Amino acid sequence: MAKKKGGASNGDVPAITGWLAASGSIDATWDSPMDHNVRGFTLLMLACLRGHEPLVVLLLQRKASLDMQDGHGATALIISTANGRHSIVAMLLQAGARTDLKARKGGTALDFAQARGYDVIVQLIRTHEAASAGTKADTLPDVIAGAAKLGKVDEVLEWLACGGLVDAPNPAEMGATALMLACANGREALVAKLLELGASTDAKRADGSTPLMIAALGAHRGVVRQLVMHRRPPTFNYDAITKPIAGVSEYALEFRASGRWRSAPTLTPA
Repeated sequence: MAKKKGGASNGDVPAITGWLAASGSIDATWDSPMDHNVRGFTLLMLACLRGHEPLVVLLLQRKASLDMQDGHGATALIISTANGRHSIVAMLLQAGARTDLKARKGGTALDFAQARGYDVIVQLIRTHEAASAGTKADTLPDVIAGAAKLGKVDEVLEWLACGGLVDAPNPAEMGATALMLACANGREALVAKLLELGASTDAKRADGSTPLMIAALGAHRGVVRQLVMHRRPPTFNYDAITKPIAGVSEYALEFRASGRWRSAPTLTPA
């Protein structure tokens, strides 16, 4: 294990793959001769500590033990949480890591997240625990709503992967969903992902606004285009629209978002 400690610390996937192929134990432990806080570390723990996501993925695929505890009682989940690595936390939770195990000092992973102000991780763990208990969170947490506004795709998708509902409303934002918040701020990449995951384009905010209305009022033409195309057949030619479509308001909204109305002739009273 000592020879492969460097590979794990550096995120060297080929080196670790070769070592495992040569009959290395995936759950072998290592004690650092330099750092007395590192006792009984596994490859997974080292990868979590250093934030090497590709190596974490490899080790999870190879069925590394999720819940082994080091000499201080910390698990891979606690270690990744204590270092604020929300993407790895999400991976471990999805793989089935236990959230109830405690380090000798600091408590559970949730305790560490709360103590260190890692709000995204707090919500990942809480949402995962609720989903594991058979209950889905019925609201969009403020911190995830904030991530949606900023277009932080990874954080929103991680929350959803941990059990969040794609159309959960945020009470502080008039019941807006993540899709609405992404639309309001022109976050095209996040809008695309949420649409792929089945986010409702018909959901309404407390004021009656739909995602399309919100995007149009914000003049986010790219988002309007995404929403219109999502609701149209694959053969629909968005760029060929030359007149309003009977019974459909999308053209009017697209016209508003495009800014073409600014140069339209002004009607004067007779």
